[in-house]
Amino acid sequence: MSNRCRAAVALLLLAAASEATVAGEPRDGIVGDWLTRDGKSIVRIERNGPTFTGAIVWLKDPEAPGGGPKLDHMNPEPARRDRNILGLVILRDLRSDREGSWSGGRVYDPESGKTYRCEASLDGPDRIRLRGFVGIALLGRTEIWQRAPEAPILSP
Repeated sequence: MSNRCRAAVALLLLAAASEATVAGEPRDGIVGDWLTRDGKSIVRIERNGPTFTGAIVWLKDPEAPGGGPKLDHMNPEPARRDRNILGLVILRDLRSDREGSWSGGRVYDPESGKTYRCEASLDGPDRIRLRGFVGIALLGRTEIWQRAPEAPILSP
Protein backbone atom coordinates (compact mmCIF):
# COMPACT_ATOMS: atom_id res chain seq x y z
CA MET A 1 0.00 0.00 0.00
CA SER A 2 1.38 3.41 -0.95
CA ASN A 3 2.04 6.16 1.58
CA ARG A 4 -0.72 8.25 0.00
CA CYS A 5 -3.18 5.38 0.41
CA ARG A 6 -2.11 4.80 4.03
CA ALA A 7 -2.57 8.49 4.80
CA ALA A 8 -6.07 8.48 3.26
CA VAL A 9 -7.06 5.39 5.28
CA ALA A 10 -5.68 6.94 8.48
CA LEU A 11 -7.65 10.14 7.85
CA LEU A 12 -10.84 8.16 7.22
CA LEU A 13 -10.36 6.13 10.41
CA LEU A 14 -9.66 9.27 12.43
CA ALA A 15 -12.76 10.99 11.04
CA ALA A 16 -14.92 7.92 11.75
CA ALA A 17 -13.60 7.64 15.30
CA SER A 18 -14.23 11.33 15.97
CA GLU A 19 -17.74 11.10 14.51
CA ALA A 20 -18.53 7.99 16.59
CA THR A 21 -17.32 9.67 19.74
CA VAL A 22 -19.46 12.75 19.14
CA ALA A 23 -22.57 10.93 17.89
CA GLY A 24 -22.61 7.86 20.11
CA GLU A 25 -20.39 9.06 22.92
CA PRO A 26 -19.07 5.57 23.60
CA ARG A 27 -16.79 6.78 26.38
CA ASP A 28 -19.39 9.07 27.96
CA GLY A 29 -22.51 7.10 27.04
CA ILE A 30 -24.10 8.04 30.34
CA VAL A 31 -24.19 11.73 29.35
CA GLY A 32 -27.69 12.96 28.56
CA ASP A 33 -31.19 13.30 29.94
CA TRP A 34 -32.70 10.28 31.71
CA LEU A 35 -36.30 9.64 32.74
CA THR A 36 -36.35 8.05 36.18
CA ARG A 37 -38.03 4.71 36.89
CA ASP A 38 -41.25 6.23 38.18
CA GLY A 39 -41.46 8.81 35.38
CA LYS A 40 -41.64 11.66 37.90
CA SER A 41 -38.41 13.38 36.91
CA ILE A 42 -35.66 13.74 34.34
CA VAL A 43 -32.04 13.78 35.48
CA ARG A 44 -29.42 15.40 33.25
CA ILE A 45 -26.07 13.63 33.59
CA GLU A 46 -23.01 15.62 32.54
CA ARG A 47 -19.27 15.20 32.65
CA ASN A 48 -17.67 17.21 35.43
CA GLY A 49 -13.92 16.83 34.91
CA PRO A 50 -13.04 13.17 35.55
CA THR A 51 -16.45 12.41 37.08
CA PHE A 52 -20.11 12.61 36.17
CA THR A 53 -22.89 14.46 37.98
CA GLY A 54 -26.65 14.48 37.53
CA ALA A 55 -29.23 17.15 38.35
CA ILE A 56 -33.02 17.10 38.19
CA VAL A 57 -34.02 19.21 35.17
CA TRP A 58 -37.73 18.32 34.89
CA LEU A 59 -40.46 17.29 37.31
CA LYS A 60 -43.83 15.87 36.35
CA ASP A 61 -45.33 17.70 39.35
CA PRO A 62 -43.05 20.67 40.10
CA GLU A 63 -45.38 22.28 42.64
CA ALA A 64 -45.66 21.34 46.30
CA PRO A 65 -49.15 20.41 47.58
CA GLY A 66 -49.60 23.82 49.26
CA GLY A 67 -48.31 25.71 46.22
CA GLY A 68 -44.85 26.94 45.34
CA PRO A 69 -41.98 24.78 44.15
CA LYS A 70 -41.18 21.38 45.62
CA LEU A 71 -38.40 21.77 48.16
CA ASP A 72 -35.79 19.43 49.59
CA HIS A 73 -37.76 19.23 52.86
CA MET A 74 -36.46 15.74 53.78
CA ASN A 75 -32.80 16.82 53.76
CA PRO A 76 -31.08 15.80 57.02
CA GLU A 77 -29.40 19.22 57.14
CA PRO A 78 -32.01 21.83 58.16
CA ALA A 79 -30.17 24.62 56.31
CA ARG A 80 -30.69 22.76 53.01
CA ARG A 81 -34.41 22.09 53.33
CA ASP A 82 -35.39 25.21 51.41
CA ARG A 83 -33.54 24.14 48.21
CA ASN A 84 -35.70 23.71 45.13
CA ILE A 85 -35.87 20.09 43.91
CA LEU A 86 -35.78 21.34 40.32
CA GLY A 87 -32.08 21.87 39.58
CA LEU A 88 -30.95 19.79 42.57
CA VAL A 89 -27.78 17.75 41.97
CA ILE A 90 -28.64 14.21 43.07
CA LEU A 91 -25.85 12.21 41.41
CA ARG A 92 -22.18 12.90 42.12
CA ASP A 93 -18.69 11.52 41.62
CA LEU A 94 -19.43 8.66 39.21
CA ARG A 95 -16.18 7.56 37.56
CA SER A 96 -15.83 5.51 34.42
CA ASP A 97 -14.54 1.99 35.14
CA ARG A 98 -14.60 0.82 31.58
CA GLU A 99 -16.78 1.58 28.60
CA GLY A 100 -20.41 1.38 29.69
CA SER A 101 -19.74 1.12 33.45
CA TRP A 102 -19.34 3.72 36.23
CA SER A 103 -18.78 3.42 39.98
CA GLY A 104 -17.68 5.30 43.08
CA GLY A 105 -20.61 7.69 42.97
CA ARG A 106 -23.22 8.92 45.39
CA VAL A 107 -26.94 9.28 44.71
CA TYR A 108 -29.25 11.43 46.84
CA ASP A 109 -32.94 10.53 47.19
CA PRO A 110 -34.86 13.75 47.87
CA GLU A 111 -37.99 11.77 48.84
CA SER A 112 -36.20 10.18 51.81
CA GLY A 113 -33.33 12.62 52.37
CA LYS A 114 -30.85 9.74 52.22
CA THR A 115 -27.63 9.46 50.25
CA TYR A 116 -26.38 6.13 48.93
CA ARG A 117 -23.26 4.87 47.21
CA CYS A 118 -23.99 4.07 43.59
CA GLU A 119 -22.79 2.53 40.39
CA ALA A 120 -24.25 2.59 36.91
CA SER A 121 -24.04 0.64 33.70
CA LEU A 122 -25.51 0.98 30.26
CA ASP A 123 -28.16 -1.55 29.33
CA GLY A 124 -28.30 -0.67 25.64
CA PRO A 125 -28.06 2.83 24.15
CA ASP A 126 -31.20 4.12 25.88
CA ARG A 127 -31.21 2.46 29.30
CA ILE A 128 -29.12 2.87 32.45
CA ARG A 129 -29.04 0.48 35.38
CA LEU A 130 -28.43 2.65 38.43
CA ARG A 131 -27.76 0.78 41.66
CA GLY A 132 -27.89 2.59 44.99
CA PHE A 133 -26.57 0.78 48.06
CA VAL A 134 -25.30 0.98 51.61
CA GLY A 135 -21.96 -0.72 52.25
CA ILE A 136 -21.72 -3.30 49.46
CA ALA A 137 -23.59 -3.36 46.16
CA LEU A 138 -25.45 -6.54 47.17
CA LEU A 139 -27.34 -4.50 49.77
CA GLY A 140 -29.18 -2.10 47.53
CA ARG A 141 -31.75 -1.44 44.86
CA THR A 142 -31.45 -1.13 41.10
CA GLU A 143 -33.49 1.27 39.01
CA ILE A 144 -33.71 1.35 35.24
CA TRP A 145 -33.73 4.84 33.74
CA GLN A 146 -34.72 5.44 30.12
CA ARG A 147 -33.13 8.05 27.89
CA ALA A 148 -35.55 10.99 27.86
CA PRO A 149 -37.07 12.31 24.67
CA GLU A 150 -35.42 15.39 23.13
CA ALA A 151 -38.15 17.77 24.34
CA PRO A 152 -40.05 16.36 27.33
CA ILE A 153 -43.70 17.17 27.73
CA LEU A 154 -43.74 19.63 30.60
CA SER A 155 -47.31 19.06 31.74
CA PRO A 156 -48.93 15.69 32.56
